[in-house]
Amino acid sequence: MSKDDIIYYLKKVQENGMNLEKIDEPTEEICLTAVKNNPFALQFVKKQTDTICEAAVKRRGASLALVKNRTPKICRLAIEQDGIAIRYVPDKSEELCHKAISRSPMAIRYIPQTPEYCLEAVMQDGNVLEYIQDQTEEICLAAIMQDPKALRFVKNLTPRLQQFAEVAANPILVLDQEEFDEELCIFAIKVNCGIFEWLDTQTEATCLAAVSIRGRLLAYVRQQTLPICMAAVAQDPSAIQFVKDYFREEIA
Repeated sequence: MSKDDIIYYLKKVQENGMNLEKIDEPTEEICLTAVKNNPFALQFVKKQTDTICEAAVKRRGASLALVKNRTPKICRLAIEQDGIAIRYVPDKSEELCHKAISRSPMAIRYIPQTPEYCLEAVMQDGNVLEYIQDQTEEICLAAIMQDPKALRFVKNLTPRLQQFAEVAANPILVLDQEEFDEELCIFAIKVNCGIFEWLDTQTEATCLAAVSIRGRLLAYVRQQTLPICMAAVAQDPSAIQFVKDYFREEIA
C-alpha cells in the first residue's frame, strides 16, 4: 500500500470507522484509526493486536465481544469502560466482578450471583433486584432502601418486608409507631420526604436521609450536625439560610 493510499484510507476511516470493511489489507495504523472512530470496526480487523483491541474496548467496553484474544488487561479495560462487558469475559475473577458491579450494577446479570455480589449491586441500584434469582430478606431490604420503587420486584414479602410495603402505600403509618423504627422511618422519608417534619424522633440518619433529598428540610432539624448541614447545602445551596451560625464558616 502506497503512502498516498494510506493517507486516503486514513481519511476514510476517520470519517467512518466502518469503512474499514472495504479496505484490502489495511495497515495497523488504519485499523487503529478505524476502531478509535468506531470500536465495532474491530470485526473487520484480521490481525488484532493488543494495541488495536485496547483502543477499541477503551471506547466501548461491549466491543470486547469482537476481541479474539481476551487478555486480562483487555478485559479489565473493557469493564472499566462498561461493567456489562463482564458478560464477554471468559475468566470472571472476583476482582473483575467487583469492578463490573461498581461500573454497572446491571452486571449482576452476567456473573455468579453470590450474596455478596447481589448485595453490592442492589446497594447501588435497588432496581437490579428484578434480575436476582435468590432474593434473601437482606438483599431485598438493601434494594428497597436504595430505591423504594424496587419493592415491585420483591418476590416474597416476609413479615418485615410487609411492613415496608404498607409504609410504601401509606408513609404516615410511621407516625403511629409504638416503638421507633429508624430503618422504617428512613424508608418512609425516601417514599415521601415531607413526612420528616412530623416525626417525633429524629436521628442523624433520618435527618441525613431527609436533607439529602430536600436540603431545605434542614429547617426542621432540631439538632444540627456538620455532616447534616453539609448534606443539606450540597443538595440545595439555598439551605445555607437554615444552617446555624457556628457551622456556616466551616461550610462556606
